[in-house]
Amino acid sequence: MSVKFKNDRTDAEIATTSLHVQRTHSSEADFDALIHALRHPHVAFGAAADADLIARCAMEDWDASAQALKEVLKHHRISASDALAMLHLTGEFLRRHRIRLDGEPWLCTFQTEEGSWARYDVHTSLDYEDANTWDKRLDDVLRSRRLDRDSFYLRLTDGGPC
Repeated sequence: MSVKFKNDRTDAEIATTSLHVQRTHSSEADFDALIHALRHPHVAFGAAADADLIARCAMEDWDASAQALKEVLKHHRISASDALAMLHLTGEFLRRHRIRLDGEPWLCTFQTEEGSWARYDVHTSLDYEDANTWDKRLDDVLRSRRLDRDSFYLRLTDGGPC
């Protein structure tokens, strides 16, 4: 599926944009911006997501999910600004490759004896196999910018619930 997006940018412009996101210690405002972008995908993903799309979280309790995410980020020493940079870079990646969201993203956190982590499933217009391929390519892009998604796992998946 080919979708036309406004303001398509080159790879160099995408790299430059991602470097402008502050990668320092996070403030409460950074964390609030992260939660807002997670909840309202259009904020980070732009034209790749419908403006009225709202993400879902465990038990539909954004306060509890936000607190659990804050604990995961703190435990793994991931700044909210790095997590937000990951979201924005993913948005650039989706727009650049003309991949649209198809379904509500899903935020969940996990705490086990082995550790804790968070996962943000981004349901796309791709089928299962293509979503896996593009997810691996996204991982390469994120790692090249030292944005590791081992503990804050942003995952491209096939279509999901609307």
